Amino acid sequence: MAIESAWKTILRLEENIKKHKNDIVNYNKNLEEQLSGLRTSFQDDGFFIIQNLVKKTEEQINDSFPAFEALLNKMLDVAALLKKAEDATAYQYERTR
Repeated sequence: MAIESAWKTILRLEENIKKHKNDIVNYNKNLEEQLSGLRTSFQDDGFFIIQNLVKKTEEQINDSFPAFEALLNKMLDVAALLKKAEDATAYQYERTR
């Protein structure tokens, strides 16, 4: 009897999460670059307020990465265990046929 598992789906999910994590970093860098280009158009302290918000967001993103990486690694561990269980069950099924 085969075990219904989604180890392939977990691997795809982990891959997509990594890709989107990189997108978030790139979006923040892009925002920082665009903000620098607009610096001369600000007539007050608004530029520095926005600049500080962008930097704070970047710090929060970077601070979350260690926990995020740990979560992704756990997802890979679960997928590997599900794959092993599926393989073992399929092997046992074939032996008892």
